[in-house]
Amino acid sequence: MARKKATAEELRRLNKAREFKRKRNMLKAAGARPDNKGLDVCAICDDGGNLTCCEGCCQRAFHLDNKHDCIKTLGLTIEDAKNIIEKEAFICKNCQYKQHQCYICGSLGSSDDTDTSSQAEVFQCEHDDCARFYHPKCVAQMLYPDSHHRK
Repeated sequence: MARKKATAEELRRLNKAREFKRKRNMLKAAGARPDNKGLDVCAICDDGGNLTCCEGCCQRAFHLDNKHDCIKTLGLTIEDAKNIIEKEAFICKNCQYKQHQCYICGSLGSSDDTDTSSQAEVFQCEHDDCARFYHPKCVAQMLYPDSHHRK
């Protein structure tokens, strides 16, 4: 099976995520706390501690240890989690299936802008230190709450 060539947008997102993680790892090695609060807590339980970061574009962190129930929520077994930690390679299911939640409304939507058969429903923020996804309509309603949109 031939691998699909990455688009320029996919490469940009991947490089953005890699740079973000490189900076975070440098801060960790120096003993400093990262200034982005999202790195300090698990995306599931909002607790800190020993976290594993997704290597996908979402840049979220998760507990993959036996002390938290987060691995169950992620649909992983303890053995799966141990393998991920040993390999230091983890892609969450949202990134794997290109389905992400809108940060405003919480609804899940396709973030796959490479699929020509369907359109992406949520789009990732363009700021370097933000990895959140949004529906365009939700952003418009947040920015212009008094305007009335036609359906």
